[in-house]
Amino acid sequence: MITLRQLVLGYGATPLFPPLSGQFTAGSLTAVVGVNGAGKSTLLKTLAGLLPP
Repeated sequence: MITLRQLVLGYGATPLFPPLSGQFTAGSLTAVVGVNGAGKSTLLKTLAGLLPP
């Protein structure tokens, strides 16, 4: 299970989106959708541990 609590991502002082919270359980399917530049890849890289939260 992955749990997010008030995750904030951004570049410098500019946040990409409001704080995120949620739970993702093993075996579940979750889609991350948004326009170009919305922060989808940054979110997934952070969840994978490639970027610091």
